Amino acid sequence: MVRFKYIFYTIHLILITNLIKSQTICLNNSFITCDCKDNQSSVTCIENSPSNNTFIDWSTLSPSTHPYYKFYFINFTRLTSFTFTKFSLTFLSPEQIDFSFINGIDEIASDIFYPWEYFRNISVRIEFQSPRNFRLADNAFSGMKYQEFLINNTIHHPSYNFNLKAFNQAIVNGINIENSNKI
Repeated sequence: MVRFKYIFYTIHLILITNLIKSQTICLNNSFITCDCKDNQSSVTCIENSPSNNTFIDWSTLSPSTHPYYKFYFINFTRLTSFTFTKFSLTFLSPEQIDFSFINGIDEIASDIFYPWEYFRNISVRIEFQSPRNFRLADNAFSGMKYQEFLINNTIHHPSYNFNLKAFNQAIVNGINIENSNKI
């Protein structure tokens, strides 16, 4: 079983590497590099070195208008509202946004998707692949509507302290937690 999980993880990393190779760098600073594909309808960001603020100024991108955006965040250790600075001004009126956080999330601060008004009419799907400690602050995901919230732990297998106060005033259609020791 353990061998199968490592094979799955290796295949997953190869697919991500191939995805990144087919993209072009659209945002680059000393902490984070983002690659874009298809006029920014697909964005892959890698945290090069851990940061407490994980600041991304999305206004430096000039995306085309799309009804659907897919974001991959690889090796991010901490999410804050600075991770999504000017996000709502850059990606105008999509119908759906998918966020995939792969390998690393330790802590999620409160109000990471502020301002909430932007997300009220958007279908949001959030997936965490192999998070580590996954500490959720109160109001981390508040005030939004989520189509799906998925945690799939294929590597670390920690026990999670799942803070339900993180979802104050949020609408969540489905929460799925797979491969966790206990919650």
